Amino acid sequence: MTAARIAREDEEDRQTPSPTGPQPNVHPGPGWKVNFKDEGVRYAFQIPVEDGHHKIAPFVMIDWSSTSPELLGTQGQGCPIHSKHLHAHSNEHPHPTLDRRQEFFFANNQTHSEGVDWAMQQEGDDTICAEVIRHRAARTRVIRRTRQVTEMREQLADEQFALLQSTCRLAHANAYRRLRCHITHDLTPTTSTLNARHISHIQATVDSPWNWTDEKLSDECLWCKREGHKVENCVLIRMCELCHAWGHLEENCFQPHSRCISFQVCHVPLLHKHRSHHSCPSVIILERT
Repeated sequence: MTAARIAREDEEDRQTPSPTGPQPNVHPGPGWKVNFKDEGVRYAFQIPVEDGHHKIAPFVMIDWSSTSPELLGTQGQGCPIHSKHLHAHSNEHPHPTLDRRQEFFFANNQTHSEGVDWAMQQEGDDTICAEVIRHRAARTRVIRRTRQVTEMREQLADEQFALLQSTCRLAHANAYRRLRCHITHDLTPTTSTLNARHISHIQATVDSPWNWTDEKLSDECLWCKREGHKVENCVLIRMCELCHAWGHLEENCFQPHSRCISFQVCHVPLLHKHRSHHSCPSVIILERT
């Protein structure tokens, strides 16, 4: 009988109360093992009993039906069944952390995986078997999530490129200076439905040199957990649109003219701190307006 089938039958036993009521110290049935042996206790699994006390479960069974095997314990036939995750027992002597090659030893669906399965049978330690199952399942989830993040990063780069294209079109239309001029000189309570206090706040915000972001500098990035920027401006997931390299923002790019072309307008803002450090191939002369 397989472990999964035993677990299913045990689940049915848990849902169907014993007709004779709980019978402590009576063997619960197929799949259950006596926890006490001549050489000692198999698993030091404490379960609650009457009066709020705890005792080591006299009968135990391992549920192998999930990717995180559990140790089940009960007092006897018809008694409540308790469970906890089954983890590998530590060796009595301390051992170093596994390196990348040693960790890969436990990977699933590899050339050597069947050999590892055979070795676990020879070792006969259920806690190691349970931990290897859990380790392989976790590795599979990590790989899946990593690939999802990679796909999302590529989509993010595409959306950032679309944002850059729109920003360039606004720059070529001189939209910033044209619209700001109206706010600075023409926006009044007479020409709009806004009150004087609100207009003053708008004009002060537009004139502020810090108005490149709508966040407080104390805000915390959701990705790197550092303060001073939003997650969409985090260098760990942003690609610089000036040089198409990862790890920095456009304003900190050391090669800002990397993608400039001779017959197109320079892609680098006029006030970029590294603009004059390298020559630009563009032959179009820009005038400050």
